[in-house]
Amino acid sequence: MVEGVVFSEIRQFFSFLVIMYEQLRLEPGHQGSIWRHRQWPPMSIAHWHEELELNIVLKGTAAYLVGRNRVDLAPNVLLWLFPEPEHILIDQSPDFEMWILVFRPALLQQVCNEPDTVILLEHIPEGLFCRRLSQPMLQRLGNLCQEMLQAQGETTRFNLGLGFLLLSAWSAYQKANEPAMVKGIHPAVAQTVHLIMNDLEEDALPELAQRVGLSPSRLSRLFQQQTGMSLTDFRNQVRVRRVTQMVDEQPVTTLLEIALQAGFGSYAQFHRVFKQVMGVSPRAYFSATSASSE
Repeated sequence: MVEGVVFSEIRQFFSFLVIMYEQLRLEPGHQGSIWRHRQWPPMSIAHWHEELELNIVLKGTAAYLVGRNRVDLAPNVLLWLFPEPEHILIDQSPDFEMWILVFRPALLQQVCNEPDTVILLEHIPEGLFCRRLSQPMLQRLGNLCQEMLQAQGETTRFNLGLGFLLLSAWSAYQKANEPAMVKGIHPAVAQTVHLIMNDLEEDALPELAQRVGLSPSRLSRLFQQQTGMSLTDFRNQVRVRRVTQMVDEQPVTTLLEIALQAGFGSYAQFHRVFKQVMGVSPRAYFSATSASSE
């Protein structure tokens, strides 16, 4: 147990150099969380967390990069994301919606004690756990999710229901016969994603291509083919995501300074890209988010 704690602390420290460790903000006393993801534009970053995650797709399309694999998401797909490897949600359609559930390790220890459920205790089991559910099963799980969402104010009921929902979803997954679409990602594309996420100094196409050992044109084509989005669009989304995070972390810093820190070359470039990605100007966006938090 001590070795596990030490390893976790070491992994958490070094993850900031490579992939973001995400400390999920769960309600005190809750053994997990549940929410309905409707976020558009897509604002995801490569991350990992100690909780087991479950995604149940309701509508639209998207894709996950999980390690060196791309998992295509479509309605009725159920995907389990274990604590490792890291994952990032990309290429979301404007109408994409899914349920996201996370389960604390303590809850897994309590309820995953049968031979067919102990695999849920693992951090990085072999393979990807993604299948397409029948419509009746999707509807049943969706109803349970909605009920749990409404029970979040009752801690005991919520935790008990979360355990039941976990086992119900695992049972539905085992009964589903249709696998979802999984494709291997070229190592150079996976490395490019990591570099864009973490290296502000060298995220231009020529530098990225040199780092991953491909020509700029080859890398650009391969990235588009395998992720479903252009390298420029992905980089722009990452930079905008950085800005939205840094505004919260540095409230007294000017937007221009934050934009430059996030990798933009000028305020004009930042304003143009931000409006393309978010659909509104930076001023309108941050005014709205500031008003909603008051």
